Amino acid sequence: KFICASYSRDLANHLAAQCRKLMQSELYQRLFATKLLKISEDELSTTQGGFRISTSVGATLTGLGGDTLIVDDPMNASEAYSETSRKTANNWFTGTLMSRLNDKRRGSVFVVCQRLHQEDLTGVLIENKWDGLVLPAIAPRDTVIQIGTWKHEWKEGEPLQAREPLDVLEDLKRQ
Repeated sequence: KFICASYSRDLANHLAAQCRKLMQSELYQRLFATKLLKISEDELSTTQGGFRISTSVGATLTGLGGDTLIVDDPMNASEAYSETSRKTANNWFTGTLMSRLNDKRRGSVFVVCQRLHQEDLTGVLIENKWDGLVLPAIAPRDTVIQIGTWKHEWKEGEPLQAREPLDVLEDLKRQ
């Protein structure tokens, strides 16, 4: 049971469409017995009683609960310097979303985002001593990133993503 949120309904629905496409793929169908039972723009329900709800940051979640909460980009980068936008995202996460976790001891929460401001959601999580995998845009030293059996060797000074040229990242860092 997943609740997935992004800063906008459009982004949340785009990510839901990617999930739906994967679950309807031939490969997924061969690998997993679970099938989609209900498909709508913001909800996918499975034959095994699971679901994936898409929502936007700030939306109400009354009556919903999830085992895994995923937040992908809790705020638009263009709003990073708006104190109101930061507080809205942070308060929604801590006050609304976290209350929707079915089992606070065993549930999972994932926040995937870029660092936008000292007081953004990442800042709140760091301040509250959350554990996390933090990957800066540029490798500060030679690092091995391993998740399960997958492993990536990331060399000092290399950008995290090939789509972000080093000179652009250095300029952003300077700014």
